[in-house]
Amino acid sequence: MPPNTRLLVKWWGLPYADCTWETIDGHDDFDMLLERYTQFDHESLKRPYSVPPSLANVDESNKPSKGVQCVARWLLATWFEKEGVCFVDNSPLCKHAEVAANFIADRKRQYDEHGPSLIIVAESELEHWSREFSRIAPDVNVVEYGGSATCRATVQQHEWSFVGAFPRATNGVSTPRFNVLITTHSTVVLDIVLLRQVRWESVIMVENAQKFTAETSSLLSRLGSLHANHRVLMFRAADFSDLHVTLNILEFLKRAPTSMRNLEARLLNLSQEEACMQTAALLAVLTMDYQFCEAALRNKQALAEADACMGTLHTARLLELSEIVLASKVAKESDRRSVFPACFDYTSTQYLGLLHQLQALHDMYRPLVSAEQR
Repeated sequence: MPPNTRLLVKWWGLPYADCTWETIDGHDDFDMLLERYTQFDHESLKRPYSVPPSLANVDESNKPSKGVQCVARWLLATWFEKEGVCFVDNSPLCKHAEVAANFIADRKRQYDEHGPSLIIVAESELEHWSREFSRIAPDVNVVEYGGSATCRATVQQHEWSFVGAFPRATNGVSTPRFNVLITTHSTVVLDIVLLRQVRWESVIMVENAQKFTAETSSLLSRLGSLHANHRVLMFRAADFSDLHVTLNILEFLKRAPTSMRNLEARLLNLSQEEACMQTAALLAVLTMDYQFCEAALRNKQALAEADACMGTLHTARLLELSEIVLASKVAKESDRRSVFPACFDYTSTQYLGLLHQLQALHDMYRPLVSAEQR
């Protein structure tokens, strides 16, 4: 490329409104960054392309911990099954960003899925999430979308799509050039119509507040209108004493409309307190708790004990089911990684009791049977 070629540069830590035009020889990293940008476009357009060795290698020092790897694999399995789920981590070093980055990177590297994912975070978390993706998944094209109208217009012009402002596929839905769009709660409210024009592989909503507010609940309702194959809610800890909030979360996770109507019909027969307990239990069925995950992996033998923690046992079951799903996708039973110890008794009263409780909760989505139908 001629030395006087100019590039529009987005700088770390600065908004898109502060992009500047620079010559190709103005920075030591420009050649590598331009090569990566070209790589992203070729991948998204599915053109033949040889990835330079400097871009193909992934830094082994960023290899995830066993817990992060297991949760990322669980998210992969739920993506395959198109199942909406929750991930909770209330530890000081919250793993939300690390788990999401590994999940999306593994999906691209192992299953060649480049489809776009939308991640919604707090304004203060935007740069942290971008840096985590840059560290863990440099081969994933991540775009920050937020800030002023000028910043968002710059993204729409230069980062959103390949030809013109918003090219459409044959079904009228936009085909973006990015793999991941990280945005904020307020930006989603402003640009929900634009976001509806994209068919998302995954929508990941992150809420770090200790209590889901009315604003968050309203945002979840808006997100329900997006085209998405897979939905994830990540949070630290939450008080699910508000029935309206828990129902909005279940609806965001995209239970079928008929199932939600069946659930609401059953809740009408319960007191407010009982209804809150039931919906909170339904959310627990769909939730992976990182602390329980670490406990299950740290001491597998404890899972076989009579007094095993039910939360840890349920988490181990989620991990086991995810390995079954992933093994089935590659048709290699030998690839399956069992979480339970070899001595685990799947017919034990405790484990069968857990399965019975899960089935009873699942039945909440079934239609009520009237006396006449019986």
